[in-house]
Amino acid sequence: MKEKNLSWKPAALLTLMALVFTIALTFSALEFPGLADSFIHGSMEFPALATGQDAETGYKTRLYMEHYHLREIGYTALAITLLLIIIGLARSRKKMASAGAVLLFLPVFGQFAATMFFLGGLAFLRLLWLPFLDLSFDIMKLGDIALIPYRELLNLLSGIGIHLHGTLPMIITGIGLFIFLLGTLAWFFARSGGREVVDFWVYRFSRHPQYLGWMIWSYGILLLPANNQRRYFEISNSLPWVLTTMIIICVALHEELKMRETGKEAYARFQRRTSFLFPLPACVTRLFKWPLRLFFRKNQFERKREILVFILIYTGLFMGLSAWTSGMLSVPTSVKTLTEEKMKDRTAIIRATRSRLVIRDELRKLSLSGRNAIPHLLSLLNAPDPIVRWYTIDTLGESGAREVIQPLMQRLHDANRWVRNAAAGALGRLGGSDAVPALVEALVDPQRKMTKSSARALGMLDDRDALPPLIRVLLHFPSDSAGAAAEALGDLGFRESIPSLHQCLDERADCPFNSVGSALLKLRDKRAIDAFAAGLNDPRWWQRQAALRGLAEIRSAPALEKTITMLQDSDPRVRRSAVWCLRQFSGLHPARTHEALTPLRGDPDFEVRLYVRDILRSIHDH
Repeated sequence: MKEKNLSWKPAALLTLMALVFTIALTFSALEFPGLADSFIHGSMEFPALATGQDAETGYKTRLYMEHYHLREIGYTALAITLLLIIIGLARSRKKMASAGAVLLFLPVFGQFAATMFFLGGLAFLRLLWLPFLDLSFDIMKLGDIALIPYRELLNLLSGIGIHLHGTLPMIITGIGLFIFLLGTLAWFFARSGGREVVDFWVYRFSRHPQYLGWMIWSYGILLLPANNQRRYFEISNSLPWVLTTMIIICVALHEELKMRETGKEAYARFQRRTSFLFPLPACVTRLFKWPLRLFFRKNQFERKREILVFILIYTGLFMGLSAWTSGMLSVPTSVKTLTEEKMKDRTAIIRATRSRLVIRDELRKLSLSGRNAIPHLLSLLNAPDPIVRWYTIDTLGESGAREVIQPLMQRLHDANRWVRNAAAGALGRLGGSDAVPALVEALVDPQRKMTKSSARALGMLDDRDALPPLIRVLLHFPSDSAGAAAEALGDLGFRESIPSLHQCLDERADCPFNSVGSALLKLRDKRAIDAFAAGLNDPRWWQRQAALRGLAEIRSAPALEKTITMLQDSDPRVRRSAVWCLRQFSGLHPARTHEALTPLRGDPDFEVRLYVRDILRSIHDH
């Protein structure tokens, strides 16, 4: 076929079309998720739960999912997606298989949902992954091997003074879009010009630049900072990216097989001189094809089943390596202590980087060397970056080494407040009476603003010398500091503190009632109910919630009646807690609980109605 040369007007039009297409993809990737999340949150009801925080939130999550049949929806959605992929590959319908691959990756955008509930807002897309999540949230880490190049690149750049943490994912996303744009533009020109094979511009370096651009773009999306990361359960997105990428590669290999079967010599020549995705040395390309030679004694794919075996082997290999590198596989091996030179290198990397991810990772590697790493960790306590000092202190707090106590006590005077608080927490975890005087000094020093962290640390040390200063804070310091002192007194467990807790309860108008109630409950004092009852009058809804939870632990008839009074609270969050706390009483006082909850079956808040129905059903069944 004779090739046609385009005039400048059609060429300009095609260029504009490619640009519009790429801009639309950029918008859909970066702007649309946020808009969609806001719209969904405004039009649908989701539980206000921090998924995975404790057994209670886990139960509430299951209750919500059962009520709306979300599990059935998720399993059906995954089955349809897998059918699209399987049928598309079996019948060589690349659009169907590609659509399935995109659907499998689509829930990654759920990471942009501004919610703690793992299915809230746009995160409802994760329903597609529900069969995986039902097995374990950790199963989604079976693609974490794909994150290693990103982390190593961050390390390398940090080592030469270039800090791109937070920016690098956007750069990667932009590179992917640019390659996609070039591939789309070349394809438009080739088709408009009547070319049989697209073999110019970016196609000189890659036989599948659009697929390559999509892979790089989606990799950047995978790494972009998310709204709901580390919300009790951090759901990794790496496995869907690996699976989607392997499916896309499988589709590309099927395309090439079909092109060769049609007998197009032009494509065969193009295939011989151009790399599959990106240029690689010939020896590396041959190395990648080892499964083909091992199982089929070939260097070229000739059948679909050969492609399938190839893809399955590499997918399994990536998942196995991910399980190993992410710590999911506990292989019994002896921990190799780093050499002195290696520990110096790790320390230098930590000092140079600004990436919290890199700091955590390198500190973990250092800590595996045990006491040999202590001098290097201590040297980091003087690092200019407060984040490095903070994370190093946390690592030292888990070391169990007594020689770090004195250096940590010096960090109680650090210029950075967060570092000081971390030092107090580390001293509490390490235990021992050596740190008590320094923590007491910090406790009563208003300039250092670490009364609460010092109180919590003293509560861990089991030392009676901590009682007088904690009681002083309880009776004479501001309410939030007094609350921390009350909790510490409860943790210490010395009954000598009970009269002071009573005094705070009786004499302080701004008494931290719930903290005092928790302390008295731990000390098995009957006046705990008085403290929690007073907490029910707090104007702050979260404090009323805390008081209700305290009453639920007491489980007496008077505690039940005080809980029932909060079923009419104006704040639905408090009513939810009141209903849920009555669940704790339902086994002991079923008739009274049933009577109190029945009117709330028509409550305007859907969570209240959901919990009421569950408790009433439970009472009826028993």
